[in-house]
Amino acid sequence: MNEHKLTRQERALVERHHDGDVTGDERLEAQALLSEHAEARAIVEALDEVHVATRGAEQAAWEISEHRDAGLVAQDAAGQADVDLALGLSLIHI
Repeated sequence: MNEHKLTRQERALVERHHDGDVTGDERLEAQALLSEHAEARAIVEALDEVHVATRGAEQAAWEISEHRDAGLVAQDAAGQADVDLALGLSLIHI
């Protein structure tokens, strides 16, 4: 295992690989980084967690909204986030 700190370009390559936005040569380079660097694998794990959380929030927004228009669902979700934030902040000050 090679444990040098990844460069900014290497981290960006790993992120693009995760998104499926690489060429064949870049894919090979990213796969090598993933096999050799724990930091590269940690980036992928973090991106996977963000993806799962985002999909869950998106699904919840569609479930609670009365609308079927994506823009209106987003507005509902933003409004709910404001309510959740306000509630959370009020609980902190209790």
